[in-house]
Amino acid sequence: MNCLRILRDAKLRTFSMRFLGRRQIFKSDVKFLGYLEQIKADEVDKFLEDDWEYQPQKIGAYVWDDLTAMMTRKTKLYERE
Repeated sequence: MNCLRILRDAKLRTFSMRFLGRRQIFKSDVKFLGYLEQIKADEVDKFLEDDWEYQPQKIGAYVWDDLTAMMTRKTKLYERE
């Protein structure tokens, strides 16, 4: 949680996440999702590697869609060239 607090002040271009572990992320995880929502970036995506054997991420599509909408900056700081 401390790392997420630090990142909320960063000016990020891209923020990639991977959700692994024993537990699924649900909307009821309000504290964790609340810290993630404070992080803003121009692009937010899932970190995927094709050759990695453990692909399934522990976040549902409905949670992911809401989270990316909250984390993606409306006005971009960085322009793609």
